[in-house]
Amino acid sequence: MLMRKWIVLLLFFPFFLGHAQVMERVYITTDRPYYAAGETIYCSAFCLDAKATPSPVSAVAYLELYSAEGVAATAKVGLAEGRGAGALQIPADLATGNYKLAAYTALERNLEGCDPGLGARVISVYNTRQSAKAEGNIEWADALPSPSAAQTTGPVAIVSQDGGWVLRADEAVSVSLSVFRDEGLPCYDPQDASAFLRALREKYPFRPDHTPEYDGEILRARVTDAAGQAMPALAGTDIYLGCPGNDADIYAASLGEDGSATFYTANIFGNKEMAITLKEKPADWQIQFESPFISLQAGDMPKMVLAPSMESALTRLGFAAQVTGAFEADTLYQVLPFRQLSFTGNDRVRYRLDDFTRLQTMREIFTEYLRELRARRTDDDRTEIQVRCETRFNQIPVFQDKPSLMLLDGVPVPDHQTLLDYDPLLVKYIDVYPYEYAFGITRYAGVANFVTYRGDMPSARLGSNVKIIDFQGVSYPVAIGAASFPQGYPRVRQTLLWDPLVSLSPGAEKPVEIPLPDNPGTYRIQAEGFTADGQPVFQQVSVRIP
Repeated sequence: MLMRKWIVLLLFFPFFLGHAQVMERVYITTDRPYYAAGETIYCSAFCLDAKATPSPVSAVAYLELYSAEGVAATAKVGLAEGRGAGALQIPADLATGNYKLAAYTALERNLEGCDPGLGARVISVYNTRQSAKAEGNIEWADALPSPSAAQTTGPVAIVSQDGGWVLRADEAVSVSLSVFRDEGLPCYDPQDASAFLRALREKYPFRPDHTPEYDGEILRARVTDAAGQAMPALAGTDIYLGCPGNDADIYAASLGEDGSATFYTANIFGNKEMAITLKEKPADWQIQFESPFISLQAGDMPKMVLAPSMESALTRLGFAAQVTGAFEADTLYQVLPFRQLSFTGNDRVRYRLDDFTRLQTMREIFTEYLRELRARRTDDDRTEIQVRCETRFNQIPVFQDKPSLMLLDGVPVPDHQTLLDYDPLLVKYIDVYPYEYAFGITRYAGVANFVTYRGDMPSARLGSNVKIIDFQGVSYPVAIGAASFPQGYPRVRQTLLWDPLVSLSPGAEKPVEIPLPDNPGTYRIQAEGFTADGQPVFQQVSVRIP
């Protein structure tokens, strides 16, 4: 895996260095134009190159919700062939006001003078439970100005058919599709897609400061002592990154002289706990990850207009947000398929311990059941667990002199005695991968993963060489539809339908399946995106749902 990433980077970088006009920018659409504080903004990302076609380079985009005061919230969105989807959580205490939502990639940051905030989307946030207002961003009025109709464009149409609605395309298009309640609140036209496309054709000097993230997010960290000083004695030490419960999120690096470490991931999805493990056991150490975000700051920001006539609409908006927040988050949306790679693959031998007579110690299980594993004492009096594995030259599995990689719920465990002392009654199964694997800069003779019932390393005695941190991963791509409203759930939420990844061929149609809400009113059906040759698409119709 690591070798493949370096080959890709070596192939791409000479191209980047020799072409000043290389370009990649991210266009963002959202499920609606305004939100209550504490709600979730659902996003669809279009990463386009200079020809306004989907860029195949970057695998992750970075989103920032920001104002003149700074960044209010961030998110990461996974990309595949220029398209992606995700979500950004608005802080519950965010002040009422207008904010901007912009996105960019690591490659885009190499374009000197290119402003990622150019063409950012304006998002209106209303805090219905606090009185805080964004300083200098509020304008009071006796009445709201008359709304202007959004300009539609592109070879798609939203038409009434057989008592429902369909999205019809005359050309190949890729769009996001949403249905949301129109509360009559002021909102701003979507960012000018034509201006966005013109910016794609601009030429900027290329400065290779940021490695293109072709496979996924590249994590950069630095290990220091408690005082923040480098620890030269640890130079060359292996450092592992793992997320409990997922053997796909395992990565390795080697510490540099200054304590730096770089992990080339295939995108780690979801906000989760991450275990950082050093192969050595220093007396005291800490690790800091470099932020991938720019920390944008808004210049010109349209002011939010507030008027007494908005009271009932804001009451409904706040009520819908509170009802949505009262239910478990995973009942409100469907997770779409996303790319997840495992460095081990699926060629494994699984020992489900419930299929055997339960024994009291892990050493007994090794002796009685596990033909592919053995535990032994090394010459320097360490405990070592080995995997009997095949090699390129020998198809007969044998124990080798190379080390084997041991995992507990997907987290690397360099101290194998920890696993021998672990309570086997907590372990559901043991997966053995009896082949050689290149992991970071080290080759391992086989891998074994001890998977518990809970999946979070319960009762594990982690040594001083392990740190547990909270990690902001790439947002899961999600959709909202009829299945997002389980039986008994009050259908008062503002967004009834959100499909961020709609692709239609010429002449194709997609039914717009709108779940009937409990609160009748006016709703908007909105499609936004691009044609296959990079022309903007925006269509919107208003419908009355009784």
